Amino acid sequence: MAKKDSLLKTIAVYDKLGAKYADQIAHVRLPQLQEFIDMLPNNAQVLDVGCAAGRDSAILQNAGFRVMGIDLSERFLELARERIHGVEFQYMDARRLSFEQETFNGIWTHAVLLNLDRSEILGVLQGFWKIMKPGGICFVGVKAGEGKKFIGEALVDNMKRRETYFGKSEMEELLNDAGFKIERSCIYGDMLGRPTTKWVYIFAKKNIANRMENIIRKRKYRIIFGSLKKEGKYAKTKIS
Repeated sequence: MAKKDSLLKTIAVYDKLGAKYADQIAHVRLPQLQEFIDMLPNNAQVLDVGCAAGRDSAILQNAGFRVMGIDLSERFLELARERIHGVEFQYMDARRLSFEQETFNGIWTHAVLLNLDRSEILGVLQGFWKIMKPGGICFVGVKAGEGKKFIGEALVDNMKRRETYFGKSEMEELLNDAGFKIERSCIYGDMLGRPTTKWVYIFAKKNIANRMENIIRKRKYRIIFGSLKKEGKYAKTKIS
């Protein structure tokens, strides 16, 4: 039996809430978004992953960028198309991107990866790397913490949605493993005023050298692992 995709339960919450949820977060202006804008070239092509009703897509468009927004909530996409003109919004899963390689100068993904299982994150980040132009900037925002849980809160009428939490160093390592170079990162408070909620915010650059270093490290690991296994001396070995 195929494993049930728990992301679908979260998407169902967003589809049900629709405009009510979108309107509750519409006023939020993350200062990191302006930082992201400042790091991109003029007329950059930008992908807003998990665009919801288009709040951040609109800001990116107003900055002069060519913007594409993707989401899995049909209701959010309907709202985005009604409210934001000049931005293309598509139904697409971040785990299965269908864009050409080296399409985007920037990828903005805030409060999205936390909806996925931890085991899916590296593959998603590798997918981002493939569709970004060399030197492109990827912004990732996830909730800080450990583990995962289904949680209800007033923001979503106490309906349960799955959240996965990450440490700053953990997310930095995942981005590095995907081939990105960390530009800067921080732990930040919650813009909706939730006192126990903290965020990990990371700006990372697509770096060809990082990707090649990772490939070389993995090859070295396989060679050493294979040799030790053959000699019956296998032990976990850290490659520096």
